Amino acid sequence: MDTESAICGYNDGLFGVDEKIIAEWCLVDTENYFKFRGNKYLIDSILQEYKVSGDNESDMDKILCFYSYDRDKYFFFNQDIRDITEFISLM
Repeated sequence: MDTESAICGYNDGLFGVDEKIIAEWCLVDTENYFKFRGNKYLIDSILQEYKVSGDNESDMDKILCFYSYDRDKYFFFNQDIRDITEFISLM
């Protein structure tokens, strides 16, 4: 698998220049679940940007997911590239 280094928005420096990562935009369902790298995750309902309204709409429906091979660690960002890692649970 090919990997690329990245710097993410205002999180300049989050990933090192030579750090091997994988990144993917994932769709979030109406129950706040999404899948990344074969795992299912849940976004905490406290995040209003993913809350689904009565007309089945939400402000955000995607999440930017990163996995660092070098650190064996996951990072998650909303569509505004705000770090929301602490609000994500592995199911």
